[in-house]
Amino acid sequence: MFKRGLHIALSITLLFVSLFSLMSTNEVIAATNPKLEELNPARNAKHVPVVTDITFRFNEKVKRQPHAEKFKFYKKHTNGAYYSEPIKEIKFSEDVVTVIPENRLEFNREYKIEVGTYAIELENGYYPSAITNIFETNFMEFYELMVLDEAKLQGLLQDYTPREIVISAPKRYIENVEVVHKNKGKVANDASQAVTESLTNIDVKIFENEKVSQVKVEIIQNGKVIRSTVAEKASKASDKQEIYTKGFGNLPVNFDVRITVYDSTFRSIDQKVAKLISADAMFSNVNEKYQYKTANKSFTLYDLLKKPEDFNTLLLENDMKKLMVQVK
Repeated sequence: MFKRGLHIALSITLLFVSLFSLMSTNEVIAATNPKLEELNPARNAKHVPVVTDITFRFNEKVKRQPHAEKFKFYKKHTNGAYYSEPIKEIKFSEDVVTVIPENRLEFNREYKIEVGTYAIELENGYYPSAITNIFETNFMEFYELMVLDEAKLQGLLQDYTPREIVISAPKRYIENVEVVHKNKGKVANDASQAVTESLTNIDVKIFENEKVSQVKVEIIQNGKVIRSTVAEKASKASDKQEIYTKGFGNLPVNFDVRITVYDSTFRSIDQKVAKLISADAMFSNVNEKYQYKTANKSFTLYDLLKKPEDFNTLLLENDMKKLMVQVK
């Protein structure tokens, strides 16, 4: 009797041990291993929009603010070296960590973001691996896709929807062009007054002058450049505005003024043309002010199809060859 009771007790004990072990094993299996589900931009993406968020999506919720010191962001320069870029903010929501650079991404650049080991804590533990993502912000020309190469556009639409195709307008720097001109002749109808030569002053107001290295002024007559020179800094209109100026003598009665703005690498970053038709007037003044609704803005192709007025404004304000196309 005693032996039978002992046998039953041992059997019950072993059953509880087995059940406890099974429960413990099930808990371990149920716990998810930290896993990176998605990178945005995708690894080695080539046509990343400059307005893209840099994100990391995991298989579970992010528990707390990531360790900022373990995040590094770089931009590749023309010498092939990566230079550190400042990070403005690192934030998290649900299962996503978002990195916001201090500076807007530039076109035709290669970027690299690195995240060190154990930088991000998820609900079931730290993500243990380091993360490296390299991507490029190359672009296709809107003019090439929409005017020159229909097959290329069709190919793009095979792979991406209009919601994933992004068109970006360039930044603009020329705010105002003023041309003050005097024709050759007498200022007043006075027989004793001598004939004086023609005189012209051209002022160009530049916005965000710290990005501008040079302002070229060209005088064009009948489609041909007859004078070309570099304008000089005259004064600051404000902290971010500067006036460039240049004077000319002996210019024709009618001419165009082409203004081209260059950055520190002598790349053309803005251009405008002003027309002066003085006819019989002794003095003429052309004062053109430019305001842009689309400058430095991006639109999906879907946005432009949905709002034709925006599509029209984009084309009116910009040279189609300067519009840049990228994909999400």
